[in-house]
Amino acid sequence: MRESSLLFHHDHITLYGIEHAPLAENKLNETVIIFLHGWSGYRTGPHDIFVKMARRYAAIGFGCVRFDFGGRGFSDGDQLKVDFPSMLADMHAVINQIDKRPEVKRIILIGMCSGAKLGLYYIKHMTKGKVSLLVELSSPPLNEVEGNIKMETQKFNAHLKSYFNKALDRNTYRRLLNKEINVKHILRILLDPFKNMSKMDDFKAAQAKRWEQQGTHFFKGEVLSIHGGKDPETILSVGQIQQMLEDHQIPFLEYIIEDGNHGFYSVSWEQEIISVVENWMLKFYAKELEIPSIINV
Repeated sequence: MRESSLLFHHDHITLYGIEHAPLAENKLNETVIIFLHGWSGYRTGPHDIFVKMARRYAAIGFGCVRFDFGGRGFSDGDQLKVDFPSMLADMHAVINQIDKRPEVKRIILIGMCSGAKLGLYYIKHMTKGKVSLLVELSSPPLNEVEGNIKMETQKFNAHLKSYFNKALDRNTYRRLLNKEINVKHILRILLDPFKNMSKMDDFKAAQAKRWEQQGTHFFKGEVLSIHGGKDPETILSVGQIQQMLEDHQIPFLEYIIEDGNHGFYSVSWEQEIISVVENWMLKFYAKELEIPSIINV
């Protein structure tokens, strides 16, 4: 197995990765698979599933790259400062570096959990590049507006509880009579969450308009969406992903592992995923690369 370390430099940090060179010599050698781990993981994926996938796919001809997002694994960065934008910037840096290789004609993204969500965001907004397929494993729900509303509601409830407890304190009334309490400030704090929620619809409309202004659906590939039937987020996540892909006319295949959990912690589920993804990728490229399509997924 030919595996070597790989470094990506951007924004004053260095990301550490592992590259699996293809073993079989065929037209698949022109394709590189980039793995995107989840929020709290690193380049191996849960129970080393990314390692097993990369070694299997390298054996049949794909090049594979696994890397640690900033603040994770061996990569530079403060793990306490990692957020979605920083992970997005890391992902762009890695994709752009692989994209510039003249021998690479196609890129496949395989993401788990937050990495899957990053991949979905990327294909939705990409304006150029060689990414032609995305495999998303257990992406969390995509609806940021819905999440923000929940956050603002929790914020309001926390403030209300805090001020209610203070209202039971006699000192509060003394301070109120002495004008030591800024009532306008308190009202503003309580009302701000409602103002923010009223802006959510405008935010959603602006996002949709921004997509329309791009004019063209630059992602011309397909998406394989794999979720576990026992994952409590599956129903909401799959519904939102399906809606997003249909809205942007992106072909996709939904695959549910009935008893699977979020991280697919079972040897049988792991093997099923590796096989399903392999067959799906080969089926997609069969005609273009004149290779035999194995089993229909």
